Amino acid sequence: MNDAELNSLEWMLGRWLLGGPARTGAPSSWQTATEGLPETEAELRLLALAGQALQVTAHPRPDSRLFFKPDLPELHLPMLEGEARRLYLRSSENTGNKEHMAQVLRLVAARGYVVHPLDGMPPGNPDAWPDVYSPWAVWMKGEQIGPCPGERITSDNWDVFTPAERNRLLRSLRQADPSAVTDLYAARLASESLEIRVTLLAILSVKLGEYDRELLRDFSHDRSARIREIAAHFLARLGEDMPCDDPEEELAQYFVRTTTGLFRHRPLFKARSLKNDAQKKGRTERLTRASLGRIALALETTPAELAAHWQFGETPDVDLLMTQLVGQTSSDELTQLWCERTLAESEAFSQLLMAVRERLSAGFRRRVAEKALATGLPLSVAGMWMEGQEGSLPLEALKKSPHWDTLSDALSAEIDKGESQKATTAEALFHFGILSDSSAAQARLDQFHSWRLSGFDIRVTLLQLNAVLSPATTTTNA
Repeated sequence: MNDAELNSLEWMLGRWLLGGPARTGAPSSWQTATEGLPETEAELRLLALAGQALQVTAHPRPDSRLFFKPDLPELHLPMLEGEARRLYLRSSENTGNKEHMAQVLRLVAARGYVVHPLDGMPPGNPDAWPDVYSPWAVWMKGEQIGPCPGERITSDNWDVFTPAERNRLLRSLRQADPSAVTDLYAARLASESLEIRVTLLAILSVKLGEYDRELLRDFSHDRSARIREIAAHFLARLGEDMPCDDPEEELAQYFVRTTTGLFRHRPLFKARSLKNDAQKKGRTERLTRASLGRIALALETTPAELAAHWQFGETPDVDLLMTQLVGQTSSDELTQLWCERTLAESEAFSQLLMAVRERLSAGFRRRVAEKALATGLPLSVAGMWMEGQEGSLPLEALKKSPHWDTLSDALSAEIDKGESQKATTAEALFHFGILSDSSAAQARLDQFHSWRLSGFDIRVTLLQLNAVLSPATTTTNA
């Protein structure tokens, strides 16, 4: 359309908005098309022509605030391809549980790969994705992509990174250079919001040391009670007693100190039996405000002796409270002592140790997972303890679980007796697929095939993916 026709169209639209006819101002070619028609029909034909013209020639002006997304950032690990990609797709299509899919993603990442974006972005909250997907998480949120992944965070480029990227980079820096994070916090953390300060301050739990003491003393006078509490817990781990308004004699009344052994020389500490719920509530409130050091002082002993001679199992709720206190207020050495005893002596070891999970090394968490398997706890419990170490348990550790033989019996019964327990066996096969190293996964598949069960059975897809996902597999980015 030329300028004259566009001007005519603008005039016609104005006439229609006012409720009048527009035929007299239409372009000459349009008037020819409506010759001999009644007035109403002519106006309808002109309206149709105007609508077609607007659709073809006119486009709305883009909003100046329109944000154009950059390309999806490339990740530093190779993408799945070939058989591994096909098995991942089949597994994701038949796994409706988001937590199960998160475990599959961690398994893939642990073997050194990432999923292909054309197969769908990772499910669930982007903040919960494995760290390798952090650039994609930023892209999904529409946030500005920060500097290149290898750039180190400093006080000068602090604001360039998104909160999620900053969190990831600071956790990585804390592992490599813990005092550098302390210096960064001294310069930048006070100006952040409460939510961000709480999240970032928790990173100091890793490699907490003397270099953190002055910063924590400053935060112990922070305007936020939550920040003051975190700082007090960290200072207690460094040997400084927590402020506590409860007199020592009030704390002491909740415990009993006895002696045991052949000559009654070995001390034994346990919780005192209380008569009613009000007393139990009071004990919970006071212990929550205390520290292991404060309780040891009230019992006229040392924190190390209290940790070494606590009697587990008498009062499970107090066992949990004490474990939480140890995790929040005790040194690494005392925490290790308490956790070793918990693992060895407490029947509720998994529940108790979950309260201090963030302070446990990967090797210790692996030991907890192996004991969870050996004692017959649900396979999902072992899966929780192996988070971040998926696909690494050997065959000998898995075969100690009673679930291994139970699964074998159920699968064998499908052939021998025609009994189908697919829902139960599918869940067990999934968890073994997550926990097993590639050799153990292949051993389970071989057993599955020896019973002449179909290799196309959807229940074994994850085991098949595990078996082919060897770190030695050659893949390239698509």
